[in-house]
Amino acid sequence: MSQIRFDGKVVIVTGAGAGIGRKYALFFASRGAKVVVNDLGGSVQGQGASNKAADTVVQEIKAAGGTAVANYDSVEFGDKIVKTAMDAFGRVDILINNAGILRDIAFQNMSEADWNIVLKVHLQGTFAVTRAAWNIMRNQNYGRIINTASGSGLYGNFGQANYSAAKLGIHGLTSTLAKEGERRNIRVNTIAPVAATRMTETVLNKEVLSYLDADNIVPLVAYLCSEDCQETGSCFELGGGYIAKVRFQRSQGALFDMPFTPEEVRARFNEICDYSKENEYPTSNSDAFPHIMENVERIKAKPKATPAPAQTQTTQAAAPQTSGPALKSDKIFAMMNNYLAQGLGKDIIAQLQATYTFEITPKKGAPVAKSFIIDLKNGNGKVFEGKQTTDATFTMVDDDFEDVCLGKLNPQTAFMQGKMKIKGNMKKATAFTPELFPPPTPENFAKFLGSGATTQAAPAQTTATKTAAPATTTPSSGLKCEAIFRLMDSFLSRGEGKHLVAQLQATYMFEITPKKGAPVAKSYIIDLKNGNGRVYEGKEQVDAIFTMVDEDFEAVCLGKLNPQNAFMQGKMKIKGNMKKATAFTPELFPPPTPENFAKYASAAPAGGCPVQKAAAQTAAPATTDSGLKSDRIFAMMAAFMDLGEAEKLVKQVDAIYIFEILQKKGGPVVKKFVIDLKNGKGKVFEGAVSNADATFTMVDEDFEAVCLGKLNPQNAFMQVRYFDIFQDINIF
Repeated sequence: MSQIRFDGKVVIVTGAGAGIGRKYALFFASRGAKVVVNDLGGSVQGQGASNKAADTVVQEIKAAGGTAVANYDSVEFGDKIVKTAMDAFGRVDILINNAGILRDIAFQNMSEADWNIVLKVHLQGTFAVTRAAWNIMRNQNYGRIINTASGSGLYGNFGQANYSAAKLGIHGLTSTLAKEGERRNIRVNTIAPVAATRMTETVLNKEVLSYLDADNIVPLVAYLCSEDCQETGSCFELGGGYIAKVRFQRSQGALFDMPFTPEEVRARFNEICDYSKENEYPTSNSDAFPHIMENVERIKAKPKATPAPAQTQTTQAAAPQTSGPALKSDKIFAMMNNYLAQGLGKDIIAQLQATYTFEITPKKGAPVAKSFIIDLKNGNGKVFEGKQTTDATFTMVDDDFEDVCLGKLNPQTAFMQGKMKIKGNMKKATAFTPELFPPPTPENFAKFLGSGATTQAAPAQTTATKTAAPATTTPSSGLKCEAIFRLMDSFLSRGEGKHLVAQLQATYMFEITPKKGAPVAKSYIIDLKNGNGRVYEGKEQVDAIFTMVDEDFEAVCLGKLNPQNAFMQGKMKIKGNMKKATAFTPELFPPPTPENFAKYASAAPAGGCPVQKAAAQTAAPATTDSGLKSDRIFAMMAAFMDLGEAEKLVKQVDAIYIFEILQKKGGPVVKKFVIDLKNGKGKVFEGAVSNADATFTMVDEDFEAVCLGKLNPQNAFMQVRYFDIFQDINIF
């Protein structure tokens, strides 16, 4: 088992003069880190100050051969603590917010001073130090932060109102910073430790304290601070060799007709608090919104006071026997029934195990003209006209039902616009989608109802089939998302998304529209359930469907549109993080300035990259003076590596990249360069390899602009100036 080390990393530990903080400082120094030992040197109650505590720990570290400096500032002056790190070591990689005090007193006796000082040290102090280090971590695209909460904050504790409020507030800060820092490779987590320290020895007996050595807190913190750990936004309880992750749980709850009274709440309070049913584990403040909308639609769909015309249930037939006015949906339900009768819906039965009622009205506001039952629970399934208790009921105008089946009207749009009313089990209702059955085209009417059944059929539709990757045979639609989905598939096809598949075990469909209110232009499936995962254009039954305007999808991926706001505004939401390919940034190499050209170019041939050939490599066109600006940049990179100055990058990045350079937008690739940051001291050469981790394709001028810092890499990516990078998608 390889050892987790922190060579070259700079760690700030607040409250490091004693207890857990001292253990952190000694450990990280022993594993190669440079440590800033911060401690005010005051009492547990926050009184007094002394340099002795911090100096003693620094001396211990130096005596053991480590590197450390002391800082004696209160955490409320976080900028001074971070300045100590920058002055001594030039960077900050890891921050452990550990400092704390106690002012335990029953709430009725608590003074404002007791309240303020505890919040100032714990909550304000955590903010102050983190804020001072935040932009440093953002700019270096790396950071690990540990915030310290407490069981008192998570659950409350008598006599600790001030401490509890501060500690739970700290985890709220963690949750938000985890979201804001994810794209910049900043991971933020909370621990709620139980250990023998000055702060716990006043409340725990000696026998219990003997089992709670602070050394047992260090291993989890060390792992969370390592480069390998991608966990973020989480809270862990630990002590005495026990570690557990804590999360929020929400009951299934209850839905009320509006308006409702306190007496109705009282009558159903046990139902509201019942955790014995299907519970949820929310992770964002928008996770409750689907339930709110479910209740709104449930109320809207309640039957009118005037009863609908009486309906009678019939037995199953090859085509449902219908009564009342002729509806377009008659033929559609007849086709569905014959499809099931041929045994073609067995997979649907096994998957859904549900029954549905469709109430069809001839026009908006009219009473229900016909009701059809779709039984996807028993036998081969069946469709018949009638009424009975089912898992979910849909109410739609006849024309809207036809449009949904044909793919002309998006089901989610129909629901949000009130064209599709749903009541009953929402989970089972959302599992029923038009893609379960063949679309009602002339071909399918002929196939399932006979040749005479095609009269007045809808225009032909086609259903996309699964392929290993998007198989676009039509000209480009001009949608910005096309390139993004190609990138996703490329990422997955290389096996780099296995952890997503293991984590999510779900399939998703993204329906993209060119503008608000327009019909769906393209649909993409993201399969994060099978194999390595894949992305392809098509339609099929999935676990979740997202519909977004093309520009909104791009804006979310760029970070310009907050995902939660997008969802709340009806624009959908996505949260994600950049993986291995995004470890390659312009900052890895010196910028292509005249000074750096002068410094490195002399070590390389004037014509471009050093020519390095390897067996089985497909060489790019011979290196000549092509006039490409990138020639000199790659030559400089090669010289930089030849001088041995990239060894740290090789260890850090551990990847191989191909850069395909175009003379102009839309033109062919004129040169390919390989940047090997995996082997030896690294190398750059013209050519191609089969084992590259990522491929970037860029116009020559855009490549120079990115290297110079004039063009933001993420903007270049989203504008399709370079690609074959994938942003992991975690669906809400």
